[in-house]
Amino acid sequence: MFISFITLTNTGYLEYTINCLQSLEKIEFYKKLKCYCIGKKGFNILKSMNYDCELIDEEQNSNFQLIREGNWSNIVYHKFKIIYENLNCFHSI
Repeated sequence: MFISFITLTNTGYLEYTINCLQSLEKIEFYKKLKCYCIGKKGFNILKSMNYDCELIDEEQNSNFQLIREGNWSNIVYHKFKIIYENLNCFHSI
């Protein structure tokens, strides 16, 4: 069995994500977590801190989003998309 840990963030939510990752460093769990980041600025910051991350290049969705307002539905779409992609990638292992 293979377990993959993933998370989605954007530049607007980056402070929370970095706090989470720094907490996970204490137990070295951050090495098992892949971050998908919407927005180049947030992605570049995470990459410069040596976290495993992948860019979702959509600047219009990179700022902080409130639940059920603005571009929030686009964020949710990406959550399901990365879950689906990861399930497809690892289902045959």
